[in-house]
Amino acid sequence: MKQYLQNLINAYEGEIAGEHYFRKLCDVFPKQRGFLMRCAELENKTAELILPLIGKYQLETKSKLTLQSEGAGYALLDSGKTWPQLIEESINSYPGFVDEFRALEIMAPNEDRPILEKLTEHELVLIEWMRANKSNN
Repeated sequence: MKQYLQNLINAYEGEIAGEHYFRKLCDVFPKQRGFLMRCAELENKTAELILPLIGKYQLETKSKLTLQSEGAGYALLDSGKTWPQLIEESINSYPGFVDEFRALEIMAPNEDRPILEKLTEHELVLIEWMRANKSNN
């Protein structure tokens, strides 16, 4: 259970940081703002889905300010990439998150699984959006 709870915290924190990663990328790729804000909103909605589980287990997470800063830092690391490079790297790396989320589903109590299935689903949606964006550019 301890590993499950830590992975749950990591997933929630990753969604908050991810939202701000996409928001900050708008400064780097202003022509892609609409797409990036759509990704940011999906991350935000996913974090909101997980939040009840954070409360259920009375888990302590990093502050939103800290997570926002982390997300902005990740965007800064990617700021030297071209848009096609960023999209390609996302398409190649995001399946790792799918694997992590599926593993989280497996270790979860049955009553938590519907929420965690949506966590996995959102990552698959992001990958599809990235693939569609790649073919549109």
